[in-house]
Amino acid sequence: MWNFAKYADNVAVIDDKGQQTTYAELEGCGNALVKNVSSRCLVFCLCENTLGSLVGYTAFLNNHVVPLMLDAHLDKELLNQFITEYQPDYIWLPTAQKEEVSGKAVFSECDYTLVKTEYNHVYPLYPIPEADEAFDRICGILRQ
Repeated sequence: MWNFAKYADNVAVIDDKGQQTTYAELEGCGNALVKNVSSRCLVFCLCENTLGSLVGYTAFLNNHVVPLMLDAHLDKELLNQFITEYQPDYIWLPTAQKEEVSGKAVFSECDYTLVKTEYNHVYPLYPIPEADEAFDRICGILRQ
């Protein structure tokens, strides 16, 4: 989806403490994250306005993982209802909250932790030639 390599040395993010992160660093963190995730699975991303949250979002989209973005401070009972209903394979959440969900922590980066849940679902992509061609054209325009 995004070609971070094209802008590798450019600053992608400046956090509220002034720390800068390049596109290469963002991509590197994301690549390390997705090595721990099954392809085409559902991941709940409990979001804050932080680098860790951005790493998850960009990594999942760039690697055909389906992220469901949720507020990191969502009511715990409601979050548990969502987990029961949607059965995500993983939850990407602030490390400080990892004890609030069931599962095994399999990766941590940028104050975020990836938790593997008890669920294992694969959501296959069904190719639609016209949609693939349109997507390729759009990506080509965006990469210019």
